[in-house]
Amino acid sequence: LITEQVLTILPRPREIIRVAPRQPLIAERLIDLTPPAYAPPDLRSAIEQGVVESVGADAYTFSASALDRVREAALKLPVGPSAGERLFLYRRTQPYGNARQCVNMDKMANLARRQGFRVIEPGSMTLEEQIAAFRDARIVIAPVGAALVNLLFARRGC
Repeated sequence: LITEQVLTILPRPREIIRVAPRQPLIAERLIDLTPPAYAPPDLRSAIEQGVVESVGADAYTFSASALDRVREAALKLPVGPSAGERLFLYRRTQPYGNARQCVNMDKMANLARRQGFRVIEPGSMTLEEQIAAFRDARIVIAPVGAALVNLLFARRGC
């Protein structure tokens, strides 16, 4: 979904500039499409060489100011209604079908509903719908994790 949306707003032909890890970059506008199955380097070396690297906790940090800029820009977009303050992130087995699927997802979703949570399925939502859904969130429950990237669009302290 994101790729289709990105392609509609970019000029053609698009210049692709490859940036090496940790290479400084200054850009007026940047769209970073990362692979969906990203594994940090310490996991890659374990898989490729059978060696687990010793890495400090600060090795994979994000820039707080950069995340703030992304959040501010996203929250200025004309998006739909909020999903509320209490969200439960649901994931159907299909079409995603991966090994991280919870066997009792429906039971968890029903329990969350009874506790006043709105059950949403980010994987079936557009980027704009995800931004709108998370913008007023205060509490988010996620039994599995890729959709947690949407916390970028939530209030501070969520």
